[in-house]
Amino acid sequence: MSEINHVLIIDNDIEMAEFLKILLKRRGYTVTVFTEDDQIMLFLKSTLVSLVIIDLLMPNLNVSRLCQQIKEKFYLPILILTYSNRDEDKIIALETHADDYITKPFNFNILLARINALLRRRRLRVMEVYHFSDWRFDVKEHQLISPKEESMILNAQLEKLLLLFLSRPGYLYTREHLLEKLRGMSTSFELRRIDNLINQLRHIFYAHDPKHKIIETVRTQGYRLNSFVDVKRH
Repeated sequence: MSEINHVLIIDNDIEMAEFLKILLKRRGYTVTVFTEDDQIMLFLKSTLVSLVIIDLLMPNLNVSRLCQQIKEKFYLPILILTYSNRDEDKIIALETHADDYITKPFNFNILLARINALLRRRRLRVMEVYHFSDWRFDVKEHQLISPKEESMILNAQLEKLLLLFLSRPGYLYTREHLLEKLRGMSTSFELRRIDNLINQLRHIFYAHDPKHKIIETVRTQGYRLNSFVDVKRH
């Protein structure tokens, strides 16, 4: 199966899921449907999947926890389906570690556009290698490589934080801005958690290159990446 076009749908509304499966298959996608938590993670381990669509209100399933596991283990884009258009429910949808959401009932062409946008973003991102201060970060392999060619795997939170800095070198992020960007990865984030993540990244850099402060603190304002960044694609 091609990783480029395999969509996993997790929705207990069997009629909706099967209808969506038919429409996506007509557009060239390979589609698998799960209507309950029946070995979803085992399926993802054994099958190349490009994107996951999950109903926010799946009964007997901790959707937030499942999304977190998918992000941490497989780094897949996630699109949440929700019945409510209230702002509170939109926030909940995004705080499940999802990349996007759409409200039921939805226009299929709008859903398709969002799916294509997420897949396009993923294809571009996985080809990127960031070079900075003799370090490299390979997005596809999820590897941070030191100047001495020692590689390490970052957890999902550290990886997203590092990518924020690498995507805008020299940009001054306030703690509140970083919190807003990372909040979708956990509902328990607080400002001190941002400081802890910054310190973890700094510890990694310092252990391999103590002379260079790659992440700089601007007193009372925030943090920025103190390095030129060159982005190359495979």
